[in-house]
Amino acid sequence: MGKISFKALIPDDTYVLQEYPELMVATNPTKTGFDIVDPDGGYLNHIQVHGHDLAYKNGFLVKGTITRVEFLDGDDLPYLTMTKLNIKADGNLDLANINPTTQFEFFTAGSDMVTGSTESDTLVAFGGTNTIKGLDGDDTLVSSGRDTLTGGLGSDIFAFAPQYVIANNRSVRVTDFDAVGGGADQDYVYFDQAEIGTPRIYADHRNTVLDFGQNYTVTLVGVDRGDFSVAEDFKTPWIFDH
Repeated sequence: MGKISFKALIPDDTYVLQEYPELMVATNPTKTGFDIVDPDGGYLNHIQVHGHDLAYKNGFLVKGTITRVEFLDGDDLPYLTMTKLNIKADGNLDLANINPTTQFEFFTAGSDMVTGSTESDTLVAFGGTNTIKGLDGDDTLVSSGRDTLTGGLGSDIFAFAPQYVIANNRSVRVTDFDAVGGGADQDYVYFDQAEIGTPRIYADHRNTVLDFGQNYTVTLVGVDRGDFSVAEDFKTPWIFDH
């Protein structure tokens, strides 16, 4: 299981990939890693990839194992670190044409432990069965399904990527949803209704379940159904009445 740690260095409410250009290139490839940089030099932020037995052919990474990735600023301070990775090279990484978003999805395709900072973070993991913890701050936790989300302190948003969760019949558990705190403690659920549709909402023992069909549910652990209100607990663009 990979371990992904977000740092307080990331500006509040900013997704880490906003700090990088859409196209980057790899430099200084060796058996133990390479650096991913902006080819135009406009961004000093860069990504360091570490591993072992890495090999290259015709500008592609073709062999070896990636074990650690660091998203860094221009002073080499980390926005986030990925450790305990075990990613085998598949021959598809073009060192002259690297999209940071695509690579982030590739690096987080397994089952990961994702941990935020003490600030307001946007936390994302793709694929696998992930555990995402926001800690302090007003965090946004984005699930691709089969995940367990814990917001921590603050007013958190639990968001879901329909292209992943619906297509793969995945369900999500939120362990600490605050439906009654109000103000600085209020948590929210966010979906795009146009893409997912309207859920059936019901009580299951001491939990509240949002059921979207196709074996896809979101379980709010420990939340009484009577405390959950569409008007108060959904973020826009939710427009339906319940």
